[in-house]
Amino acid sequence: MAIIRRTPALLVAMTTALVLAGCGTGPEQPNAAAIVGSTTISVNDVQQQVQSLLRSEPAAKRLAAQRKLDLVSRKVVEQLIRHELLAEAARREGLSVDEKQVAELARGVGGQQLPEDAPPDLLSEELANRSREATDVVRDQLLSVELAKSYLGRVTVEVNAVALSTMDAARKLADDIVASPEESADLMTKAADGQPPQLDLELGANSLDALFFSVPENSVMLINANRGEQPVGYQVLHVTSRDVADSVDPSVDAGQLDPAQLQQVGPFLTRLIAMELGVTVNPRYGGWNNALLTIVPKSEADVADQLLVPGSPAS
Repeated sequence: MAIIRRTPALLVAMTTALVLAGCGTGPEQPNAAAIVGSTTISVNDVQQQVQSLLRSEPAAKRLAAQRKLDLVSRKVVEQLIRHELLAEAARREGLSVDEKQVAELARGVGGQQLPEDAPPDLLSEELANRSREATDVVRDQLLSVELAKSYLGRVTVEVNAVALSTMDAARKLADDIVASPEESADLMTKAADGQPPQLDLELGANSLDALFFSVPENSVMLINANRGEQPVGYQVLHVTSRDVADSVDPSVDAGQLDPAQLQQVGPFLTRLIAMELGVTVNPRYGGWNNALLTIVPKSEADVADQLLVPGSPAS
């Protein structure tokens, strides 16, 4: 069993009005699209970014005509949340990027027309990028790389993992492990319905291992690996230990790591900060998922990956 490492006209106007009519998160934050700690991302800001896309991007108009503009709004909110989390991670880790490099790379962002046959999910991700200042997008990408570099060779986690064929069995096992983490190995062995579990597996050397570096010790990841072209079931991964060294292992050469891959895993390293600060999302956009570090629509909440932490509800 391999650990799954995951490792973005009138009809238009009517659809836009429906998508942009943000509802409140409660009487205290009536105009909040999301709240990250003490920082509020306003519905007005999200509306302005989406409206800007509708004026400048044919792809946004196509999605609106297809009644899929909500995908773009969700991605805009998600990226603004990740921006706040990355900024806080950079502050805590003392990370920075070369602003000259940011400016240079930002000049090459956008411009070309998006392909008409691109999947809506990919279109919405790119449109969300284009709704923001290019320098902010590039800076976040570079900070993601630097954050990943700062963790690789410094963090190691040990896990027990097993693949199961049904979501119900995986959920039950995950709940059982959270309730009795010391029995993790035995519980996995008994629950296995195919390959035996992988026990005491150390993660840390591979850049994709970084996806799990910010999973709290004794927490359980429930991973739905059944959604691709080759479904492989569901994985339950229990982090039995998590160690953070003071310095990076000298044997890890950051220059040999793939920057594109590091950029993808970097945001996952803000998980502990997201859990500490708290992330709340206006329900019209979906719900924040600490396992995926994304906003998950309500219709997908029951099948999305989950993070189970002792003493806390699944997230």
